[in-house]
Amino acid sequence: MNRIPSMDRDAERAIEWDCGQVLLRFYDAFDAWDYAAMVALCTDDVVWHRAGKALTGRAAIVAELERRPTTQTIRHVVTNLLVDVRDAGQADARLYLTAWRHDGAGRR
Repeated sequence: MNRIPSMDRDAERAIEWDCGQVLLRFYDAFDAWDYAAMVALCTDDVVWHRAGKALTGRAAIVAELERRPTTQTIRHVVTNLLVDVRDAGQADARLYLTAWRHDGAGRR
């Protein structure tokens, strides 16, 4: 982990926390089929790499996700989340993501 010499450690921790919360809330909204809340967490120029596709922009993400079968129940489990702060406006995150899926007979 590289510390930023000019940044107060409390400020750095706050950024780490906020970034982690955004990622957890993103997948929580995904699992709840709340795509509006999910993409609201993203910047306007978001690019999401998912299932071999690069989805650019909030509308493209929502359009792709609305194609999902409505009989599925999905739960994403986020572990080993690490956030490295570059500066006050940028950070990098790494995590493990396990997706559990059940395809039931009826609509969700």
